[in-house]
Amino acid sequence: MSRQERLEILMDLEEKRKSKIIVYITGDRTTLETKIGDDVIPILQNILINSSINEKRIELMIYSRGGSGSTALTLVSLIREYCDEFNVIIPWRAHSAATLISMGANSIVMLKSGQLSPVDVNVTTPFNPVINSPRGPKNIPINVEDLYGYISFSKNVLGIKNEEYLVDVLGFITNQVNALALGAVHRAREKNSKIASSLLQYHMQDEEIINKISDIMTMGLYEHSFLISRRDAIKLKLPIDIIDDDMEKKIWDLFKEYYILLELDQLYNQEIMLGEEKTQDVIFHRAIIEYINQNEDNPKLDTFTFTTKRRLIRRELEDPILKVKLPNIIEKNLEDGWINNNSI
Repeated sequence: MSRQERLEILMDLEEKRKSKIIVYITGDRTTLETKIGDDVIPILQNILINSSINEKRIELMIYSRGGSGSTALTLVSLIREYCDEFNVIIPWRAHSAATLISMGANSIVMLKSGQLSPVDVNVTTPFNPVINSPRGPKNIPINVEDLYGYISFSKNVLGIKNEEYLVDVLGFITNQVNALALGAVHRAREKNSKIASSLLQYHMQDEEIINKISDIMTMGLYEHSFLISRRDAIKLKLPIDIIDDDMEKKIWDLFKEYYILLELDQLYNQEIMLGEEKTQDVIFHRAIIEYINQNEDNPKLDTFTFTTKRRLIRRELEDPILKVKLPNIIEKNLEDGWINNNSI
């Protein structure tokens, strides 16, 4: 699909949705993963402030495995400064921080393949447990739900109710994990719950429903990989917007093009990329932001990509145990960051 074809589909969707659509996709290709982070805020602000976007409705088409919850709140707050109604379009995965962004939307357009997820977090502090790795000591992330799952298991499965025994349960945890790391885990959970509630309050007034949704999304699901379908989202009373099959197909066709542009359908294979060469520089587009720029008489696409230039080098390295040279490919990033990229 050409840029012109993407432009035409976006124009058609904007006309039918009566909105301005911004596409934001972070990649999840192995070794090239990107996450929702503060680096996207200046780009979105530049788009919003300089592109004559003065629409009553702005919609964010998003695909992401997650990222910073604080950025999710900042992003929603920023976009809402420029519109009366903020919606999200979810072709497939909108996990973790992307789920938080969706919770801040007046309306969530989820395709049948759309997915949300819990918004628990992995917490890494200098006080986390440490393991040795080939690159030296490394702090192990603590998953919020794993910790609370252990406590729930002790109470509800093993039936430990006596306060004295519960103190022993707590003592066992603190012998394994520094108390300051445990405090950070609790703060992270409370922070996510507060962010979720704040985002829901943009478009909901019923405190009971807000608290219920927030508790379920941040504390009430089994694990981070527990996915929430469109039917589940409706049951949770999230504002799901059901669209017709024609519009669903258009959104999916457009999303597939971004999926291909970022090569998210490709395995990361160093041997194939190197071929017969000993050294090869490879360019990867790892995330994308795209919208229709209407500053000029003729609308055109404006595209930003998070792009990495990576050098692959084939070398023989000596195995410290076997004392023999083995083939090895090492990597070095030469360039990394967001660029205005209207060539793809």
